[in-house]
Amino acid sequence: MKLKFYNLVLVFLCVSVTSFAQNSRSYIREQIEKWGSCRNVAITLTGGDLALNWNNAYAVSGVPDDLVNDGLVLCYERGYKFMGDVPDVLKQKLRETSIDVYRIKFLSDGAYFIADKEGHYSYYM
Repeated sequence: MKLKFYNLVLVFLCVSVTSFAQNSRSYIREQIEKWGSCRNVAITLTGGDLALNWNNAYAVSGVPDDLVNDGLVLCYERGYKFMGDVPDVLKQKLRETSIDVYRIKFLSDGAYFIADKEGHYSYYM
């Protein structure tokens, strides 16, 4: 009996979190519709979502203002915007690289991977 109860609670929590995330994305959807295009999107099950567009436009929903041990780098045609804890080694690489960076993955220990749309890349691990 206890096992059935715990399974029911687990299912309820999963559905609730997913429903919350879906509903919180209305702001992101509205911005993309307003822009008429979108360069990149990051979504999570818990509703921390982000959309990027050309010319430094971005929309966020559910992303905490105070990112502890986390960071985010927004890539634009004319530069980058750093949010949270972005490792200095990555910031330095982005200042020095000739790669037209489109994708960035990094960890708090300084490891990173950057790439452009044509297949050029660099990493530090």
